[in-house]
Amino acid sequence: MSRSNKQRYDGALDYIKTKVSNDLARVIQLKVTTTEMEKSIGGKISLASRGYSNAGTKQQHWAVRALCMCQEVFLKNADVDKFVRESVDLKTTKDHYLNKAEDLLKKAIKCYEADSTATIQELAGIAGNEMLTTENTPYEKSLRTDKGMGTSSPVCFHAVRCWLYKAGFVSLRWMATTGYSLTANNCNEILGQGEVIGPDQIDRIPVGYLFNFHAQGDQSVTHWGISLGAGLAAGSNTTAGELDYRNGKKTIFTDFKKGGSTYGVFDLTSAYNVCSNKYQLGAVKSGKTEQWRDIVIRQINPRLVTSYC
Repeated sequence: MSRSNKQRYDGALDYIKTKVSNDLARVIQLKVTTTEMEKSIGGKISLASRGYSNAGTKQQHWAVRALCMCQEVFLKNADVDKFVRESVDLKTTKDHYLNKAEDLLKKAIKCYEADSTATIQELAGIAGNEMLTTENTPYEKSLRTDKGMGTSSPVCFHAVRCWLYKAGFVSLRWMATTGYSLTANNCNEILGQGEVIGPDQIDRIPVGYLFNFHAQGDQSVTHWGISLGAGLAAGSNTTAGELDYRNGKKTIFTDFKKGGSTYGVFDLTSAYNVCSNKYQLGAVKSGKTEQWRDIVIRQINPRLVTSYC
């Protein structure tokens, strides 16, 4: 029996509500505000001519439609950057998930909301063990278990953004909107201000907290990563070395325990010392060390950041 577009929309929404998350279904209903929008989405999530008539089960088909609905609602609307909107193709989703297990589809749908059970321990585990992976994963196929970081050489706060997603603190819809807008100029506003601490407290930044170094009065001169505890951290694009301008301009280095500048696990104090010198202005670097500017250290508990969703 052929379904109308409205019936297809209603069925996919009901699948999300009853099989995955009632909260996620409510968010969709808040964004889809007219019957015409419902019908339009219902037409786009049709599985006609994609091979499903001879594959999968009825429930698996509804799961695919529900996932396509999430992508249409959250990745192809006006709040999403044009690049993301134009890169997402529902045909890719339908073809990729042909004959895939329904449970896998449920996991993909769950990526569109933050995981209330996310832990800082898991965040640290992911950051400390997946920092060397650089494969790009398309939005249509994205799962939190993917190894890809989304770009081959991310800056520091982009790696943190991806680790937050993989650990469940943020959703794929956050990644495509607020997270996608992340730059050096707004990363404290988005990732969190946290608590300012002194250099003598670096070794005590809790496991799974974000750390942030930035120049005094200029948060755009910055470095981010995830604390692994005991004075170690994981990060991306971590400066390997710099001249020590208050000690004869000898070169000092970040002490990497694993990996290197692109992705690595390192001693936080050594990275702080490198950044402290790197972030100085030209006067200090030319010898006027009395104009030294302090570097701010922040620790951020991701469980307390209200901009995550």
